[in-house]
Amino acid sequence: MGYSSNCPKDGVQFTYQHLIKGVNWWYPDIDVSKLPESRIDILINEGKIRFSVENFNYLVSSETGKHIDLIESDFDTYFKKKDELQLPEGATTKLLQSSDINLEDKQKLIKDIDEQSRYDLFDNENGLVQAIIDICLNNSLHLSSAFLENLFVYEEDRVQKIELLIKNASSLKKEEIYSLLTQLGDPYSKITISGYNISIHKSDLNIRLADTLERVNYISSKKEKIMTNKIQLFLKRQ
Repeated sequence: MGYSSNCPKDGVQFTYQHLIKGVNWWYPDIDVSKLPESRIDILINEGKIRFSVENFNYLVSSETGKHIDLIESDFDTYFKKKDELQLPEGATTKLLQSSDINLEDKQKLIKDIDEQSRYDLFDNENGLVQAIIDICLNNSLHLSSAFLENLFVYEEDRVQKIELLIKNASSLKKEEIYSLLTQLGDPYSKITISGYNISIHKSDLNIRLADTLERVNYISSKKEKIMTNKIQLFLKRQ
């Protein structure tokens, strides 16, 4: 029976998807530029397009954004082949924001940026810094001091910078904490002066920062001053 032009589009798509489900093989290579976007979706969702450098490049060149869907469908293979691939601008941010990629795989992406020192991505991808910060603050992910210093450069919100320092302080050396405090600016940059006692405004955030600095032995002690609504930090002498 031939195809009828009166057949509803949704019915055609359903039939195509039903047929694809019954196919027990996949396309190792396919020119997706010759396929409508709806069929590309079906092929990827049903696992019929095998992840390969060729398929990935085809999808990138098609400018449909389906290379993201392909990665989501087989992240493990993508990660093994990542050094052979050129991700388009914005792709890393989309992957970190994707609800179809689990936390463990997102952490792999972040650690890879760190290990490869790909901080140039922060210049090229809007939203990447915030995506990384959100994952770090909401989960048990510790970043290197170099990574944190670069995040501090690109992140304007000082509250989030302090949250990052609190989160990562236990894995940092004293000189690394020193450097990050310096980047925070006044009054936090004064917590780097040996033997100097500094008072900072009393807030939940600053109390947690002071507790953290005391716990990691960066400061010798702290004292809350009720009358002035301040927290006094006692720095160690060299």
